[in-house]
Amino acid sequence: PLLWWGLGGYIVFALIHSGFSVWPARAETKAASTKWQALVPLLALVLLFICVWNGETSFAVWTCVLLIDLLAVGTAWSVRSVLALLVALIATLITAALWIFTPPPVEEGIVGILTVVGGFGIFFSVAASLLMRRLANGVGDTRRNVPALAAAMPFILLMMVVAKLPVPEPSAVFAVALLMTVVLLALGILGRTSSIAAVGLAFTWVLEREWHTLHFSSAHAVLPLAWYIVFGLLFIAFPFFAREERNPIAWAVGAVSGLLHFLLIYEVVAASYPAFRNGLLPALFALPFACGVYYLVRKRGVLPSSGDARLAWQGGAVLLFVSLIFPIQFQREWITLGWAVEGLALLALFRLVPNAGLRLAGAALLSVAFVRLALNPAVFEYHRRAGTRIWNWYLYAYGIASLCSLGGAMLVQDFRATELARLIPRLLYTLGAILAFLLLNIEIADYFSIGPTLTFSFSGNFARDMTYSIAWALFAFALLLIGMKQKMRYVRYAGLALLLITLLKLFLHDLGSLSQLYRIGAFIGVALILIVASFVYQHFLAPAASAEKS
Repeated sequence: PLLWWGLGGYIVFALIHSGFSVWPARAETKAASTKWQALVPLLALVLLFICVWNGETSFAVWTCVLLIDLLAVGTAWSVRSVLALLVALIATLITAALWIFTPPPVEEGIVGILTVVGGFGIFFSVAASLLMRRLANGVGDTRRNVPALAAAMPFILLMMVVAKLPVPEPSAVFAVALLMTVVLLALGILGRTSSIAAVGLAFTWVLEREWHTLHFSSAHAVLPLAWYIVFGLLFIAFPFFAREERNPIAWAVGAVSGLLHFLLIYEVVAASYPAFRNGLLPALFALPFACGVYYLVRKRGVLPSSGDARLAWQGGAVLLFVSLIFPIQFQREWITLGWAVEGLALLALFRLVPNAGLRLAGAALLSVAFVRLALNPAVFEYHRRAGTRIWNWYLYAYGIASLCSLGGAMLVQDFRATELARLIPRLLYTLGAILAFLLLNIEIADYFSIGPTLTFSFSGNFARDMTYSIAWALFAFALLLIGMKQKMRYVRYAGLALLLITLLKLFLHDLGSLSQLYRIGAFIGVALILIVASFVYQHFLAPAASAEKS
């Protein structure tokens, strides 16, 4: 019976201290002192925290919290104090979090929690945006980030709800998240601050990912799939309505949203609808970004040659999903090959849209694909060894990745303005050559392997050992030819080094392990390659080098 009297006393306490923090106005009062006085009314939230701690979470308590937050925001507006708003935000967040982590409530309690989370989230997001429009001095003012911080609060609480409570059906949680997302995107459009949309995307996707990991069931996949599509399309459509003309953040948000929600949707389709796990899914995702490219070029007048980052984000997203069509269709190493093909596509787009970020992203994706294939021994355990020799998934995966690296190097080798620009083609040529050499050895090992696993061995099979020696010599000869023809001394050095290794293997290993017939074959093969290499150098490349010097 005394609860209402106690809450009324808290409100009166906060109201009196709010009034005396701004009235009477005294000219001699320092600004810092005034801002600290604005924090005094928030002490009432400490009293309400004690109420929640003791299990009192009725509607009256949260109404009182809302009224005290209104007084705090009004005081912060009056004395121009960002600190008062932040303290009120953090205190409310802690109070709501305590409610969530109290003994599990009944279903009606979950609805009440979501109502409080949504209401306070909208309140603080709007209040922070309005206050920052009054106080922020310009683009460089760090206080412009306060609305983004306020926007994160409801999503943190929703993640607590998903982690703490049983939520097998996501509609209630996702509806609150959708409401908050719409509010944030609207504030971003009106306030010309796309960073709020980036914060909303990050927390929305983490919430979706958390629910999917903890509560998703393939037997009830329709509803989650619909929510994932709605959230994805909402962020993809955001840049078309953003009011920042040349800021690429909005278009980056749309592109990143497409990738993140594709991963979620692909998991749902693979688990619940395996018949639709094919190349049609990435093709559908490429369509909105193709529309984005068309919109920027035709409606906004963006020239591809300008290197505009907005066009780079949308074009890169189109190429990403187009490059995933065939790997997903064949369902073998689709992630690795998607990275490799996307890297090549980004480097091709770089020639059309000369944005340095495209070149770096393309080189990074090709490097990641190389690491996954060359430095990950578990890659051979992902798929059983097929009975078909040569024309197998090793040729498919390593061959495509190698060609993508070599093709990417050829696409960017003419851009040499900076040291980094000169380094990228050298790196990609190196990665492509290493992958090609690995493919050569893998195919030899696969040809002579028996059983379901791939076996690497350099003893016990005379034909295999001879094949290794001849194949290494041929690869070294190819490197020598390319290095001399293209005047790349590092490629020549690599060819010579491999040739020396082949000779050492021939004399130190093959002489003792091979039978007489295979030993003769290995020596004849390597000798013929050396003779041809010497002949080519003396008759074709050495005269050209002498003429160039003279």
